[in-house]
Amino acid sequence: ELDELSVTDLVLLEKQIGVALIQTRSAKTQRMLNTVSSLREEKKNLAEEKRSLEEITGSNRNASKKKMIVDLNNVADDRMTE
Repeated sequence: ELDELSVTDLVLLEKQIGVALIQTRSAKTQRMLNTVSSLREEKKNLAEEKRSLEEITGSNRNASKKKMIVDLNNVADDRMTE
């Protein structure tokens, strides 16, 4: 099929293939940049969620420690009144 094309047709075909290659690479690059952007946003959201969960679990740990201290104080008070 290519044997039947003239030099002018082959040059034109080469240019068309070059343009198609540039468009394909450009589309690929744009998709990759969009993916990177999405992943960065997801990373940011996960970091915020982690921080929130750490605050919640930290608050729960502190509450548990305070409760334990109060409970121990009650035990000490009870023993002193016995």
